[in-house]
Amino acid sequence: MTADEQAPTRIGRYRWVICALLFFALTINYVDRQVLGVLKPHLETELGWSET
Repeated sequence: MTADEQAPTRIGRYRWVICALLFFALTINYVDRQVLGVLKPHLETELGWSET
């Protein structure tokens, strides 16, 4: 096998690694936003927050 034949395989592998990293970053972002919504009632009582 020459270097030219190995290049597409290597590029394809990096493509999936980048896709996996993006997926995990988006998942963490989504979970972080949902946790704030779940904790909102507790944070309001603990910190004295109000809607105004």
